[in-house]
This record gives sequence, structure tokens and C-alpha cells, in this order.
Amino acid sequence: MERLIALCDADDLGRLRVGEYRDDPVRGFNYGRVNTGVGNGVSGVALALVAAADIGALPGSGRAALRRIGRWLIAQSFVDGRGMRTWAPVGRDDPPVAADGVGTARIRGASCRQAWCHGTPGIAWTLWEIARVLGDATLRGVAVEAAASFIAAFDGDFHLAGHYPDKVGICHGAAGLMLLFDAFHRHADLPGARALSEFCAAFLVARLDRVVAGTGTDHTLLTGSTGALAALLTHGHDGNRSWLRALGLR
Repeated sequence: MERLIALCDADDLGRLRVGEYRDDPVRGFNYGRVNTGVGNGVSGVALALVAAADIGALPGSGRAALRRIGRWLIAQSFVDGRGMRTWAPVGRDDPPVAADGVGTARIRGASCRQAWCHGTPGIAWTLWEIARVLGDATLRGVAVEAAASFIAAFDGDFHLAGHYPDKVGICHGAAGLMLLFDAFHRHADLPGARALSEFCAAFLVARLDRVVAGTGTDHTLLTGSTGALAALLTHGHDGNRSWLRALGLR
């Protein structure tokens, strides 16, 4: 934990800049930048610190780190062409910032890559959890606005289009969205969150044969069939939720 806190000791989170993958055709976009996501970036660091706070193990320096991450994330946000407050996979060096500290850049178009690991769903939840630990109304407001904007803009044919198992898994697909918006329903009482969670559950059930068949190719928790099936059992049968802590969820 001390290492994570130390990496967040500056307002620009510069020590979290990725120093590898410079010439990697898939991951090269990370080089020299701070990844914003839960699965690979600063949001995952934040949720680890939140977990420490929840067991009474986060020192004051950790709360300061969470405050820096929260401020950095809201400054990096923008409104896309679908009217959704969202985040790019990596941060900008000099984001336009409004007087209230919220990024105001508006770009044309929109990305379908909105999931647990990156984009609005996972980062909005991260901000909600940081706000809960810090008691920060500004962070809470941005979290709710962003999550609500995703619900309003959600289009299953757009956001869940893609190959298997990618769009049924926890990391990039319906299983992760189902768990995230179930959490927003349970803990934030966010209008529309339950309906979106139920839509994702139905999406998975309608493709259950393909989910089960996926055990032969990808049976991992984050991207494969094991995670999708565990998510369905937890969501639909009120299963044990303690394992969700590994995903930064509750």
C-alpha cells in the first residue's frame, strides 16, 4: 500500500506514467501516459486504496492520494458525441478544465469501449467510492452524472457489439456492466441502474450456450466464461458477494 500511495504523490500523477510498450502495436498508446482505467490504470490504484480504507488501514497520506486521483480524473473527463461524460484510455497532458474543475472538452464521435476496465462505467464507480471514503460531494456529483449519462446513452447494439468472449466477460463486456450497475443500484440508488443491470443479465442468459462453450477457450475470471458465469450466479441467485472485492465492487 505504501508503494501505491508514493506513486500518487504529485497532482499530475506523473509517477504512474507507463514506461513500457513504446513500440508495442497493441499497448503502445500507454507509453509515457497515465492509464485511466480500473484494470490497468489509476482507477485500479484508487479502488485498492478504498479497500484499505474500508478495513481501517489507510493512513492520512492515502486519503491525500485518493483526493489527488479524484481531482485528476474529473479534470480528464469530457462529454462525447453521445452526450456521455467519459474518459479516454489514457490521460491528456493538458486537459481543458472549467472553473469547477471538471474537464469540458467535447469530442465528436463516441467509443463503444465502455466497460468495467475502462471508460465511464468503471471510472464513475471509482469516483463514487473515492467520494464515499472522503465524504466529497463534488466527486460524488461527477460520479452520479457520469453513470447517469452512460445509462441515458447506452445502446446494446453499440456498446455490446463485438466478438466472444470479449463482450460477455467482466473486463470488457456485459458481465462487468451487470455487476457495476447492480452496485450503483444497491449503493447509490441510481435511477435506471437496476434496469441496465437486468438488461445485461438477460443479454448473458440469451447467450448462455456460447458463454458455457467459452470454457474451452477462455475460462479466466476477467475475460472468460468463469467470470461471466460467476457474475450471473451472484446477480441472479443472490450469491456470496465477497468475491466482488477483487473487482473493486460490493
